[in-house]
Amino acid sequence: MSYRVGLKPGKAASVLGMIVGGIFVLLGVTIVIPTFGAFGLLWTAVAAAMSLFYAYNFFSRSGVSIYQMDIDSPGNVEDLDGSLRKLAKLKEDGLITDKEYEQKRTEIMRPKW
Repeated sequence: MSYRVGLKPGKAASVLGMIVGGIFVLLGVTIVIPTFGAFGLLWTAVAAAMSLFYAYNFFSRSGVSIYQMDIDSPGNVEDLDGSLRKLAKLKEDGLITDKEYEQKRTEIMRPKW
């Protein structure tokens, strides 16, 4: 069984993104807007959005993920079900004791992470 997790930038990358975005906003306001007009407005808006994105990731506990990744769970549900059924069959056939059954069942049910 797999599940999806989001990966957000770390604190150092967020600080760097805020600094670079801030520099681009300053360049946009002082140089790019007066020189290129509408393109300068677009440049400055993108730079401001970039700064805000990284600031939110830096100051927020949750943040916004950049990437999503599928992680395979080590304890697949089908594997768990099959293992428990095999164990019950061993106990039923008298090949293991009640104590051995409980020990092994506890081991199987323990999370693997």
